[in-house]
Amino acid sequence: IVTAVAATRMEISSVVSLRNFTLFGCADATVKFFGTADNASMGEIRLDGPVTSLTRSPDHLELLACTLNGTVYRINVASRQFIIISENHTQGVVAVAFSGSDNERIATASNDRTIRVWDLSDFSVIATAHARKDQDREARPQCLSFSDVLLSGWTDGRIIAHSPETGESLWFVDNAHTGGVSALALSHNRRFLLTGGEQGEVRR
Repeated sequence: IVTAVAATRMEISSVVSLRNFTLFGCADATVKFFGTADNASMGEIRLDGPVTSLTRSPDHLELLACTLNGTVYRINVASRQFIIISENHTQGVVAVAFSGSDNERIATASNDRTIRVWDLSDFSVIATAHARKDQDREARPQCLSFSDVLLSGWTDGRIIAHSPETGESLWFVDNAHTGGVSALALSHNRRFLLTGGEQGEVRR
């Protein structure tokens, strides 16, 4: 061993060597920069989840970084600014719904506990909604309706409304169905919600 550097307390998944830096993709959701000459820490950038892989451009000016959350980032090495160039669900898609007012937007719900709003003109993600922090980690969305809000039914019996623009959780209904909400539909006047449960009951 020539030298050892304590880069992170968690797993390092990828290493990239540039002219002046060595970069580490880490399980703590960071890309860490170290000087190649002295192995000194040169800072870090934080992404949306554990970094699974890194690759550099041939001119050493940019990086691509992938995360466990299904996101691909383009990173400028000099400025350390980054943009998202691709997002994906990381598990199966269980529900899809068109926007009630825009033919170019759809929402998808996945077993990865996220709901994403997509722009069909370029297949970019407009917003990502996540399970609430107070939900059990096994709770998953099962059904979806897309109007001026994203309405979803979950395996823990909750109905949750998210903003389709930001993904923010707006409100929720606990214990809508024992065993989970398996189907839902919004009325044409948007005043009523019809739901179905895993035990066969229908509620309004």
